[in-house]
Amino acid sequence: MSGGVSLRIILGLALGGAPLMLGGCQLFNEKPPEAPAEKPPVLLSPPAPLPPEETPPPEAPAKPLDPPDAKPIEPGITATGAPTRGTLPKSVIDEQLKSAGPSIQACYERGLKAKPGLRGSIDINFVVATDGKVVHTDAAEGDDALTDQPTVDCVLGVIQKLEFPQPKGGRVFINYPLKLEPPK
Repeated sequence: MSGGVSLRIILGLALGGAPLMLGGCQLFNEKPPEAPAEKPPVLLSPPAPLPPEETPPPEAPAKPLDPPDAKPIEPGITATGAPTRGTLPKSVIDEQLKSAGPSIQACYERGLKAKPGLRGSIDINFVVATDGKVVHTDAAEGDDALTDQPTVDCVLGVIQKLEFPQPKGGRVFINYPLKLEPPK
């Protein structure tokens, strides 16, 4: 037995317990274990250049942003191409849509005369420009979409004619779900 092993066992017995093996510890009279020999670092050479047909084009220099006083291209859209989002109070939107109710009802009743039992939903998306006029309307496809295109077009025409107060901050994008069904 080597001196180091005996010393470990004696230390364990001297503490009054079962012999302890302090295998991972270094005692004062032992030499530290030698570190494994280091491998020399592997030097990588730079990658070979790509063939001309695979070489990406050089990056174009970044274009400066438009000055803050750039004139809008279209109401609510600046020269950067990013639309500005504005706000309208919900109460104003509800009031305008409520005022359109009789005209929307007339569109639906015309559709019912052509197709009795006509029912479904129209998910209306529209944009109110900075001057308060509706500049875009469309009907998004939904699960229970109204299938009569003339009725949908008539309702979108009613929405297109609405005029709102000028929104604060830019254009306002509105989604309005509308469910139409015959009276019971």
